[in-house]
Amino acid sequence: MSAFNGVGERLAIPMGYLIAALAAHSWSSQAVLLACAGMIAAATVLNLCVPDVYRINRLTEQA
Repeated sequence: MSAFNGVGERLAIPMGYLIAALAAHSWSSQAVLLACAGMIAAATVLNLCVPDVYRINRLTEQA
């Protein structure tokens, strides 16, 4: 399973570069930047939807 994870991680960056280049060729610079900002905001919101992310509790030292 970790091999599939590693391939996905290493493939995501070149695919992102390819998609950004194609978008920059087709759209204006402002549209590409807005689309990228929207994707970053969506990824942040989706990560916050995972309960384990926002339920992190600080362990207190027991004396």
